Order: sequence, then C-alpha cells, then structure tokens
Amino acid sequence: MGSRELKRRDFEDIELEPGSLMIDWLAEICGRALAIFDKKESNKKKKKKKLIVSDRHHHHHHHHCQMKKRKKETNDDFAKEEEKPKKMMKISEKEIQNFLPNNGVECCSQRQEEISIKEPSKRVQKSKRFQDCVVPLSSDEEEKEKNLIKKPKRVVGKKIDMDNGPNPPPDLPREFKQALEEFAQGRTITDLKLVIQKRTTATDMSAGHNRLSLPARHILNPFLTEQESKWLELYKGNKKLEFIEVDIIQPSLKICKVHLRRWAMRKDKGNISVSFVLNNTWNEIASRSYIIEGDILQLWSVRVEEKLCFLLVKLPSK
Repeated sequence: MGSRELKRRDFEDIELEPGSLMIDWLAEICGRALAIFDKKESNKKKKKKKLIVSDRHHHHHHHHCQMKKRKKETNDDFAKEEEKPKKMMKISEKEIQNFLPNNGVECCSQRQEEISIKEPSKRVQKSKRFQDCVVPLSSDEEEKEKNLIKKPKRVVGKKIDMDNGPNPPPDLPREFKQALEEFAQGRTITDLKLVIQKRTTATDMSAGHNRLSLPARHILNPFLTEQESKWLELYKGNKKLEFIEVDIIQPSLKICKVHLRRWAMRKDKGNISVSFVLNNTWNEIASRSYIIEGDILQLWSVRVEEKLCFLLVKLPSK
C-alpha cells in the first residue's frame, strides 16, 4: 500500500447488517483498502501528466528560439553574399585595358563618359548617318519583298440591275389616256403616276407561278394610301395575306380585274425582301396581250373617284 499505513479511522464508517459473518467484515475492509489505493494512484498520474505538459512547452520554446537563431544566421549569410559582387566590380581601368586584346579598341576615359552623358544630341546625330543608307536587294530578296506587300482588297460594287428599258421612261401612250377617260365615264381622275418599268423574267412568265413581280426596290413612285398599305399586311382567316382587287387596262386596252398583294420573303442572309405582285388572273392577261419573257412593261397607277386602278403598257421591242 506504499508508505501510508491503513488506520482504524479509515474503516469506522463501515456498516454491516446484523448477523453478518466475519468473512463479510474482511470483504468490506479489503474493498475500502483497494479504494484508498486507487485514489492514491490516480493522484500520481495527474502529477506525472502535468510534468510532461510542462516539459513539452519548454522543449517547444527552446526549438522556436533555435529556429529564430538559424534564420538570423541565414539572412546574415545572404547579406554577405550580396556584398561580394560589389567588391568584385571594383576593378581598375588599367586592369580592364590589360584584359582586352590589342585590337585598337580603346577604353573610354571618365572625361569622355561625362561628355557623352552631358551631350546626348551628338550621339543621336551619329546614328542618323545610317538612316539614309539604302542597301540594294538581290533579285530573290526583291521578289520576297513584293510578295510581302498586301494586295488591295477588291471592291465589289452593288449588284447591277438588269436592263429595264429606256431611261427616262416614255410617257403614257395617248390611246391609254383615251381608254382611261372612257373607263372613268366622267368620274374624277387623279394621281396618274408610273409605278414600275421592268423587263419580264422567266418566273414572271411561268404558268405555275401565275404572278407578275413588282420588287419594292424598283418602285419608282409610291402609289398606295396608308390605309391600303396596312390592309395588305393583314392576314385572312386561312392565314393568307389580304389583297386588293384592282381594275386594270391591259395592253389590248380591254379591262379586267387583278389581285394586288404584298409579299415579304426572308433571304438566306436574314434580310427581308419585299415585293408587290399581280396575281390571280395574270396568266390570262399575259396570254391575251402576247407578253413573253424579256418584254419591257410599264405599270401605271391612277385614282378614279379615289379608287385604285392600273394601266399595263407593253413597250415596243427594238
């Protein structure tokens, strides 16, 4: 049990039930002795742990001081190494002259260096002497020089429109004016204007297309009212664009009806191309008037009592 002796007071508070045997007394005494021993051992372990922690702290402090000392020594060594090149650079001018080969190159004196620093303009003037020198190139080098010169980009002009007949366009023939007066029968005639003059294309004369195209970019004079323009941009119940039914005086001077529509087509580049078209009865008009591909046509617009009408003129071929 160590140096401590067990005394009577350690066992005074032990209580046993009446009728207990001697073996019960011995068991309680041994248990109390073991409890005292365990308490003593735990106290020893706590003291030992405190000693270990204090030793570690002391060792860490010592290690930190050693590292600080080594870092300072290393920095001092680097500082000494940096000073060495400065000492090595202190070479006399005489030693430099002895080191250089005897090829006529002279070392600049301190006085010459001062002059060059104070007068930089003279040094610039010396370098300018070589700017005007032209070194002749060999034939191969001259060929390479020509190839290096960038060729100017070819300027592509706007697409030239096809020949659309005489310019300026001829006036409305007299027989069409007479036919217009007969058609009006005394009603007011206003806003006579040339809408377009064009040469018919293969598509214009195709029976499958049944339409005469009037590209918006070739329209010479605006001929629609604001209300008519908005109407042609509307869609009907069958998702087709609206149209205006117009009376037209044909090249034969006979009058029939034709539909005027506005088409907006999206091109490959994303641009929208707008055209007006005459359709529905175009094939019949072209057949009766003997219009073929390549003929030059004029389309005139006029207002008869504010109602839109057309006159289709076929110019004589040369």
